[in-house]
Amino acid sequence: MKRIYIVLLIFLFAYTDIVYSKQEEKTVPVVVEADKLIFRKKENIARYIGNVVIKRGDIKIKSEELLIFFGEKNKIKKIIAKGGVFFQKGLDIKGKAQEAILENNKLILKGNAQIQQKNNLLEGDIIIIDLKTGSVEVKGKKGRVRTIIFPED
Repeated sequence: MKRIYIVLLIFLFAYTDIVYSKQEEKTVPVVVEADKLIFRKKENIARYIGNVVIKRGDIKIKSEELLIFFGEKNKIKKIIAKGGVFFQKGLDIKGKAQEAILENNKLILKGNAQIQQKNNLLEGDIIIIDLKTGSVEVKGKKGRVRTIIFPED
């Protein structure tokens, strides 16, 4: 199960220095496509609406809405993806939730959250991943969470 968390962390945080060195960061672009973009300069917020697709390398994230909050020098402070969030890294890691929030080195997946690597599965209503410590907390509806782990070959 630890392998699932490590790979997920690597996968989901292509936006941060955790995954890419400064050199790689300059050469691997982030591509965002959507039906509509609204940028509120005063608040430094980009809002993508409708069929949102984000790609960087072999990482792909889909949602109905995406909010990106920028800080100084256009550094990303917070990302919120809403509405049928689906993510994939390569061919063997997938996940989904109703909402995903990335802020302060934490990833929070809300609403029927699920992470799958090959046949291994982690499910809960809320999955909280601390990117600095690698700790994971899963909360389920009515106090129940579910994990399915298959032995490695």
